[in-house]
Amino acid sequence: MSQLRFASLTFLSLVIALTAGPGFGWCQEQVPPTANRPEPFDPIKQKIADDWDKLQGTWEYRRSVNGQQLRMVKEIRDHSEVLRAYDAAGKILREQTADLKIEIHGNLHVLKWSNAKVTAGGGLGANIPDGTAVFTFKDGQWISVCGLAEGESWSVYTEVWSRPVEEQEAPE
Repeated sequence: MSQLRFASLTFLSLVIALTAGPGFGWCQEQVPPTANRPEPFDPIKQKIADDWDKLQGTWEYRRSVNGQQLRMVKEIRDHSEVLRAYDAAGKILREQTADLKIEIHGNLHVLKWSNAKVTAGGGLGANIPDGTAVFTFKDGQWISVCGLAEGESWSVYTEVWSRPVEEQEAPE
C-alpha cells in the first residue's frame, strides 16, 4: 500500500511539474507591478505640458529703451526660442537664441533659459548669461517677471507678451 501511495504521489508531482509552466496558477511568472501599466497621473508634468502648449508660437512685447521704442518678437518652437528686437522703422537690431526649460515650484511656474547667444545685430556672437523668469498666463497674455533668481545680475523687470495681431483670430 505504501508503494502505491508513493507511486501515486510521485505521479501527481510529475503531472504538477509538467503542467506548471507560465500561465498555470501558482507557478505563473511574476510581472513587476509597474510593467505594462500606464504611468500614474502626475499633475506637475501635466501643468508643464500645458505651459509648453501655451508658449508655442510667436509673441510680441513693446518696450522703450533709452527713449527708443522697440518691438520684441519671440518665437518659441519646442524647447527653444528666437528673440528679435526691431526699431520703430522695423529694422532688426538684434537676434538671439536660447534653450528653454520649465519647472514648477509650488504655485510658481518658472521658465529657465540657457545656452543663449546673440546671432545677429549688435553683440553678434556674444554669449548671454543663463536666467529665469517666473511667469503666468492671463487674458491671453504671457506675463513674465525676470531678475528674481539669486545670482542674476540684472534688475527685476516685468514683460507682458501678447500674440501679434496677425496671429490673433479675426472677428466673426
